[in-house]
Amino acid sequence: MNLLFLLLFRKKINWKRLGSVHQFCFVYGCVQIIGLQILGNFEAWIFKPDSIMGIFLFKKVVIEDIVFIPVCTNLFYGFTFLIRKIHDYAKQNILLHFITITSILSILAWLWQTAGTGCQTLIVSFIILPAIIFMFVANRYKIRINYTHLYLTFIFICFVSVGWEVLNQFYLHHWSYNPKCDLLSKRGFFCGFKFHTSIVFGYTIAGFTNYYGSYMFSKSIK
Repeated sequence: MNLLFLLLFRKKINWKRLGSVHQFCFVYGCVQIIGLQILGNFEAWIFKPDSIMGIFLFKKVVIEDIVFIPVCTNLFYGFTFLIRKIHDYAKQNILLHFITITSILSILAWLWQTAGTGCQTLIVSFIILPAIIFMFVANRYKIRINYTHLYLTFIFICFVSVGWEVLNQFYLHHWSYNPKCDLLSKRGFFCGFKFHTSIVFGYTIAGFTNYYGSYMFSKSIK
């Protein structure tokens, strides 16, 4: 799908913008994955031996973890590119903005209570701080935000991220979360240790925050 998108729209894509998004998301993604896998007493997730190539790039971080980052980035960029000209129906909808902000803050508060100390640090580092930085940058450089585009991208990323987790746990069984990892609070596990709130929901919000922030900043590149 990614290759098909690049081939079909190769003449319309601004490759400098795409490259800048990939660079930022790759660095951010690597730091987050490495943090989750090596900062605890045990790795946060464990792969089945027959589901990966077994190539470790950095301690407990396998090559599949790293390759997953540009694949997702390209998929998200493809979606945002296809809806780039959509009219902003949500710009003047104050109620929608209020509901969205309130919902996200409520989810973050819930995640803070269930995440565990290690993942609380990740929430601050990969959700709260990037959001503040990107809001400052958007205001500083007068970057216009299409809220309909933003909300649709958020829904798409949530669908892909949560859907991938569900697909793995109930069908693929490529990896499982490690209850022994002290980064993951026991309160955050649900469905019999199949899912953890800080990964399923926190990772999704962090991915959106950093991807869309880098996407918006890339629009300043000619």
